[in-house]
Amino acid sequence: MSQHPAASALDVLNPATAEVIATVPAASAADVDAAVHRAAGPGTGGCRCG
Repeated sequence: MSQHPAASALDVLNPATAEVIATVPAASAADVDAAVHRAAGPGTGGCRCG
């Protein structure tokens, strides 16, 4: 992944060709932690597979 100068977005590269295939918003560790906590909030119950 390469980073834009403003660090507001990241380029996602195809590893075979180094072609930019997507641009995604940059996130801090705090942003990721907050998203994980929201996703794992009440009602998720976890997976009871098998």
